[in-house]
Amino acid sequence: EHVLGQRDHYQLRGMSKEDIERAVFWDAVTLDAMAKWRKVHIPIFIVFAVLALGHIISIFLFWGWA
Repeated sequence: EHVLGQRDHYQLRGMSKEDIERAVFWDAVTLDAMAKWRKVHIPIFIVFAVLALGHIISIFLFWGWA
């Protein structure tokens, strides 16, 4: 859907058909790569966030430990 909207946008800008096809192809490739990256990045981010919060909470729990 986004890629088709971009195609219309490129046509309105007066780009040649070959340039439009090339731009739409790379937009589609980039969109697919970002979707795959999110599948990897989000779980890694969640693990990091949980570990960071656990670390911060443990600091406050053991702050006055002697």
